Amino acid sequence: MKQIIYFFSLIILFTININAQTVGLGNTDPSVFSDYKLPDISTHSLWLGSEFTFYSNKTMSKNDYNPNRYQYRGDLSLSPGYSYMKQTDESKLDILGRVYGSYNNEYHVNDGNNNYTADREKRSRYGLNLISIMDYYNHFEGSSYYYSLGTLAGAHFEEENYKDAYQRGEKQQNFNCFAGIGWGKIRVVTPVVLALRLQERLKQINALNQDLKHSTIQKVAKEFSNAGYLSETHDRSDKYLWERIDNSLSADGVSLDGLNQYGNSYIREIPNEIRFERYEGIQVGIKFGLEYFNYFSKYENSRWLSESFYLKSNPYVTYSHQLDLYSQVSFNLSLSMGPSVNKNTDIKQSYLLTYDVGYDRELTDRFVFSVKHKMWLEYRNRQEKERGINTSFSISGNYFLEDNIAITASYNLSYDDTNYPSEWRTIDIQNNLRVGVTYYFDRGIIIK
Repeated sequence: MKQIIYFFSLIILFTININAQTVGLGNTDPSVFSDYKLPDISTHSLWLGSEFTFYSNKTMSKNDYNPNRYQYRGDLSLSPGYSYMKQTDESKLDILGRVYGSYNNEYHVNDGNNNYTADREKRSRYGLNLISIMDYYNHFEGSSYYYSLGTLAGAHFEEENYKDAYQRGEKQQNFNCFAGIGWGKIRVVTPVVLALRLQERLKQINALNQDLKHSTIQKVAKEFSNAGYLSETHDRSDKYLWERIDNSLSADGVSLDGLNQYGNSYIREIPNEIRFERYEGIQVGIKFGLEYFNYFSKYENSRWLSESFYLKSNPYVTYSHQLDLYSQVSFNLSLSMGPSVNKNTDIKQSYLLTYDVGYDRELTDRFVFSVKHKMWLEYRNRQEKERGINTSFSISGNYFLEDNIAITASYNLSYDDTNYPSEWRTIDIQNNLRVGVTYYFDRGIIIK
């Protein structure tokens, strides 16, 4: 384990020292993002995603009921899906259907403590997730206020086998619908970041000696937005994309025709170097709706069923901001609360406060660094004083050997304090270190 961590750290340091570039936004006026108009899009597509991960994991726990664990695990997942999106700058309709199947094989080494003896065990797990989402929002004409409607239906099935030990399984079903109002707008501004990166690179190869005009950046960003849909009508979509970008740059007297082979390749790498989606803006709102949750669990010969049906209100705040061409900060705060309307349930009311704040940075075109702090605070059955709090701090890094292969490493520190009925309380502090390799595959088939 230590040798792998040292090797990964050396790769990071070497990459930062050799390849890192210091860049700013160039166009410091934040309106370069806020003035960006989302293109009108109406499309539906099928896709197939797959991911294979192998990693080593070490978890150190302060709770005697959670022994320290060393884990070696391989995961394989397939996720076909269908999506429909109709978008303008003022409204958006998303419909998504997805099936996610997974299989993993684990080898555990548990350290002994006061409640467990040291042991070794093998586990295999099969999982299946089904999800259907409809989400719609629309801004009132000439206003930052909007209304939203949505539904979600999900099901999760899991079977776990412990070799020469026991079996367990679970099934979850979740259905909800909501309507709400809010203020603000969050845009996907990845195309604007691509346009600004193009500006930076044109400067570096001496094809541009000043910032592009604001209007030119908006035109180039629009062409990057449409890049994914050019393949509907063109076999060589990359050729047509750069022809359109060249035409947009001509408004500033810039041409891509005279670039040498290095310069041409240097700018054409830009679309493949974005490793996470970029968002800009703020939304504040509240939703009202119904939520149904069903959970079934089995453990050898024992069975357990829990069912709840809630009336919920959900105020929320979402914020995201681009600090420079390579980094983004985000913040989410949500409060979900409401009573259960069915009588045969152990949960009479639920209050859940969650928040997360995160920072993502592309240190180079190969290495993505992320820091995140999350917390949830839950109160259930106020009369019986059931409550729980969990907070965690995580640092992770992905180094991309190729576009679809990454060495991954993460460290997570978590604190969990849960108070159950009858004054039963558990406190646990865990340190988790994980190192592995992940292969990504995602292929879309655009129908229209």
